[in-house]
Amino acid sequence: MAKKHLYDPSSKVSHMSDEKKKVSCWIPLKTLADLEDKGYRNMTDTILAGLECLIMGDTAEDNGRFEEAQKHIETLKNELDRANQDKQMLSDMYNSHVLQVQTLINQKSIEAPGAKKPWWKIW
Repeated sequence: MAKKHLYDPSSKVSHMSDEKKKVSCWIPLKTLADLEDKGYRNMTDTILAGLECLIMGDTAEDNGRFEEAQKHIETLKNELDRANQDKQMLSDMYNSHVLQVQTLINQKSIEAPGAKKPWWKIW
């Protein structure tokens, strides 16, 4: 059962003009076998379909999407850098807090290691 080819004679790209030029190329046997497995028997129509896909895919809209994707990638990189800075700041703050608590604990143990306060100094 042959598959429907991508090549459409009524497409915007004119393939049936009077002026033509013969081109040839070498393709890997595996690629040829894969194309035949997909139902592409006529290599001219197959090549024209592929070329048409390339022509139709190369539009300003595609380039705009590419530029938009590049901008989005840059934005994500900036956000990642900010997140790493925030992480480092939180880590420094945590370490500072732990050091402060440890200092307070050490001060309490130095002041009066076993002495009890008189009962009237509780308040």
